[in-house]
Amino acid sequence: GSGGYGGNGGDAHAVNNSYIHTGGQRAYGVLAQSIGGIGGNSGNSAGIVAWSADAGSGGHGGHAWVELGPDSITTTAGNWAHAVFAQSIGGGGGSSGWSGGAASFGASAGNGGYGGNVDVDAAAGAYIETRGQGAYGIFAESIGGSGGTAGGTGGAFTMGGAGGSGNTGGKVTVDSSAAIITHGIDARGIFAQSVGGGGGSANASGGIVSLGGSGGTGADGGIVSVTLGSESSITTTSLGADGVFAQSIGGGGGSGAASGGIAALGGKGDVGGAGKAVTVNNAGSITTGGNLARGMFAQSIGGGGGSGGNGGGIVAIGGSSSAGGNGGGVTLGNT
Repeated sequence: GSGGYGGNGGDAHAVNNSYIHTGGQRAYGVLAQSIGGIGGNSGNSAGIVAWSADAGSGGHGGHAWVELGPDSITTTAGNWAHAVFAQSIGGGGGSSGWSGGAASFGASAGNGGYGGNVDVDAAAGAYIETRGQGAYGIFAESIGGSGGTAGGTGGAFTMGGAGGSGNTGGKVTVDSSAAIITHGIDARGIFAQSVGGGGGSANASGGIVSLGGSGGTGADGGIVSVTLGSESSITTTSLGADGVFAQSIGGGGGSGAASGGIAALGGKGDVGGAGKAVTVNNAGSITTGGNLARGMFAQSIGGGGGSGGNGGGIVAIGGSSSAGGNGGGVTLGNT
């Protein structure tokens, strides 16, 4: 039977107007997170003529939003204990089952759900400090769900199913006029990222006549924007602790399936997603004290294209690969 759909994550909103301190590892100070459910897998099928059912798609991530008021203090002491953690994740698509018979037809895997928008607003007067390794002042991220994997097929005549498509990462926005101090190795002041989901791959098919399934499409990353007001300050003291790290990444395209038989055609890989625009504007101060600790870093990367599947047999043609996605525009401002 078919796989069920994953449920959507609701909106998550967290506000700190007072004092928060945590002492343990991965003990975040303020957390707002929304995660979509994973799509269900579909069942296998077998018979003289076998048709697989489609898998379910993943649920969508909701809006994740954190606010820090002007009198707020948020401090953490443990490793990887971010002071502020805001994240939205789309659920991955389910995988389709295998199919076998004299004639067998594969089904489509489920698509991923989209990552929701993520916002962090830190008012002037807010204070953020972390002391552990890898403990960021602000962590803001949206991730689109990846497509599921298509099951293989076998029989005299076989046609493979398609991998599911990834879904987009949401827009990530950080507006900060806060004072942020980090002390640990790799403890960035602000980390903002949006990642598109990768396309699912297809599994192999084999028969007298065999057609390989295609990969799924990679999705775009979202727009990323970091704005630092005139009263903001970011200070990091250790190795690899960037002041601001902002990035958008497109998801990779899924690979096509290999195919084998007397006559065989490999499956087509699909295209990668695009990275979107990344903007960092600083009107405050940024100071880093460690080696390899950049003041501002902004990057947009397109996802790689999927590879085509091999074909093997007396008459055999390999599947075509597809192009990667484009990177987006990057803007850095320091006034």
